[in-house]
Amino acid sequence: MKGKQVLLTGGTGGLGLGVTPAVLARGAVVTIPYQRETNLQRLKNKLPAADFARIRFVKADLYGESVVEQLVNDLGRVDLTLPALKRRGFASSPIMDSYRRSQSATTDSFKT
Repeated sequence: MKGKQVLLTGGTGGLGLGVTPAVLARGAVVTIPYQRETNLQRLKNKLPAADFARIRFVKADLYGESVVEQLVNDLGRVDLTLPALKRRGFASSPIMDSYRRSQSATTDSFKT
């Protein structure tokens, strides 16, 4: 995953506290949308300062299709969409649809 641009949803939540460091350890450059400042601070307190150079935090609610589209456009490139959250209703969200389309890329990325 070295150098891959990863959009990591749920990166500041419960699952994200484990997934985010693992993705960073594999060399990815990570964008983490978040909603709650408290969760963001909890993650920041857990990560080494050196990791912050490869993380972009974006305050965003990804349940609106236009918000997801704008985020992806702003990023310019997304190699991998990785959902690290379990949230009611998320299965039909625009970001989950994007994830489903990129599943084969996800599998290939984890092999390297």
